[in-house]
Amino acid sequence: MSGTQEDCCKFLLLFNTHLDPMNVDDAQVKQLRELVEFMDNTVLQFLDKWKIDSSKLGVLLCGDFNIGSTTRVYRQLHDILSGSVFTDGIDDLYANFAVEQKLEDTPTYDEANSLTVWNSQRIDYVLRSQGMKNLSW
Repeated sequence: MSGTQEDCCKFLLLFNTHLDPMNVDDAQVKQLRELVEFMDNTVLQFLDKWKIDSSKLGVLLCGDFNIGSTTRVYRQLHDILSGSVFTDGIDDLYANFAVEQKLEDTPTYDEANSLTVWNSQRIDYVLRSQGMKNLSW
């Protein structure tokens, strides 16, 4: 999804997901692969139906991934997505914001919840195609 800031993102596709919180038998990776296939098919159908150049399309993926930001699956997430509609790569919006604002990675859930199994990590994400840029925070 290449293009200039002026060209990019006249159109936006938003995808949302909720991944398996227990990750039994590496279920999250399987779900991510299925999600990528769905996203790729949806983007291709959208571009074909509306006769839109891919450089004018922004893609957001958000949701409760139930993946800690320091885990193996989080690193795999980037590899899996980079082979999809995110051909130019992905931006983790909170990670970018945190670096710019000099913030620490903070949990996105109530740590007092007895059902949580993560150790003070972010598990919810908003990811975007790199062709999209911030106008401001």
